[in-house]
Amino acid sequence: MLKPNVSTIVGNLYRDRPELRDAGFNLFYMGINLGALTAPLAVAWLRAHYGWSVAFGSAAVAMLASLVVFVTGRRHVAEAAAMAPPSVASEAGSTDDERARVTTLLIIFGVSALFWLAFYQNAFTLTFWARDNTLTEIASESFQSVEPLGVIVFSGSLVAGWAWLGRRNLEPSTPAKMLLGVLLVAAAFGVMTVAALSGGDTGRVSVWWLVTAYLLIALGEVCLSPMGLSLVNRVAPPRSRGLLMGAWFVSLSAGGYFAGFVGAYWTRMPHSRFFLLVVGLLAVAAVVFGSVMGRVRRVLRDADVA
Repeated sequence: MLKPNVSTIVGNLYRDRPELRDAGFNLFYMGINLGALTAPLAVAWLRAHYGWSVAFGSAAVAMLASLVVFVTGRRHVAEAAAMAPPSVASEAGSTDDERARVTTLLIIFGVSALFWLAFYQNAFTLTFWARDNTLTEIASESFQSVEPLGVIVFSGSLVAGWAWLGRRNLEPSTPAKMLLGVLLVAAAFGVMTVAALSGGDTGRVSVWWLVTAYLLIALGEVCLSPMGLSLVNRVAPPRSRGLLMGAWFVSLSAGGYFAGFVGAYWTRMPHSRFFLLVVGLLAVAAVVFGSVMGRVRRVLRDADVA
């Protein structure tokens, strides 16, 4: 109920300034990862000092605080939350046009599911790696804060970088940013493949292999996830925008499901081969996305005109 609707509201804030939509979603995504950064650290501290009941209760307190912020500040987003009346162009849009938009989004959702299959290994097999194959005394769950910290750091840098390129008419398109995200996460698991071949298959290796991989994953997430939200908001037919934004999150859940399915092979093959398997799946996603890049750009162009 929250995620697709709040994402739609963020996109609607830029109805009159579509050129700022990508940057807006980057900032929105930074807020998400502020929570992802602090949660593992704060909850671990509360559990250690006050027990599980207080640790779980802290989540309820955080949601109450979130509700208070939303209720007291909703006047600032009321216009964006309202469903805009259809424009003349959108009313005149053909069924074929809407079908092309939805078909394009379904392809993107498939690519997204493969991306999240790899991404969600950070809370699964990469945590096993932190525990069993890394030379460190740091608790394995603490590494969960590295990736969201990277997202926070990279978000601001990328927003500034995209703006600098935009002023020179050099900013990559939204789908190009998403493809870059897939390739960066593939590179992260390529790093882990080398780490496994360098000793991680049978023992422990430097913590910097894992930290480097997490930072590449963070950079890839910044390139793909907020851009995906922006793209869905732009491409989805107005009357189906909330529904298709929900479908975007279904692709995340599908990626999470298959992350568990693939992760079951962690103990059945050498770690290097497992990481190489993930690289291969991301390569498939990159090839599929690259093959439809022209179609995505055309649909985006037509949607912006409408």
